[in-house]
Amino acid sequence: LRFSLCTLASVRLCVFALMVFPPGVAACGIMGGKKKILTPVRWRELFAEELRFMSSHIEWLSQIRAALFDMDGVVYVGKRPLPGVQAMFDYLDASGHGWLCITNNASMTSQQFSDKLHAMDIHVPPERILGSSEATAQWLAEQVEAGWPQGKVYVNGMEGLRVALQDKGFVLTTDPFAAAYVVSGANFNLTFNDLAEAALGIRNG
Repeated sequence: LRFSLCTLASVRLCVFALMVFPPGVAACGIMGGKKKILTPVRWRELFAEELRFMSSHIEWLSQIRAALFDMDGVVYVGKRPLPGVQAMFDYLDASGHGWLCITNNASMTSQQFSDKLHAMDIHVPPERILGSSEATAQWLAEQVEAGWPQGKVYVNGMEGLRVALQDKGFVLTTDPFAAAYVVSGANFNLTFNDLAEAALGIRNG
């Protein structure tokens, strides 16, 4: 979708230009990596083009029934919430649109992510969060139910991945030679020994 932060930035820049540049004064901008002189007339033309583009997509956007949001960098950055996020979630709830926060960060469970967001005054229940830790545990449990062998799991990852696997009934082991499965996720305390034991478990079959 072309409508993006870049588009918003272009519109804001054009509005700024319309406000600050008097008639006949040219503005210097960067377009396509080259410096170009943009007259007030050209600024107005660019602004009109952006408005036409956004207007043409309003109908398409109104047909969206649900939205998926990445988390770090979209909902928050580090421990800092991005502005307008809670208002956006409230609007989606009020308007009957479905939404879900998703992340490939397997270091925490959905409940832990919910607690983290709550500390930033963003209120998202755990059932509105799908993390790769629980997605992996769910997928592996489905494979075992479909006929894969029962067995212990060696985990190279953080507590969130361990908890998710245990919640699905898996027994964890620190012995790679006793493991039927090796599951690896985000590990912020990774050591060479962790990688070596995971590799041994995989090689052991």
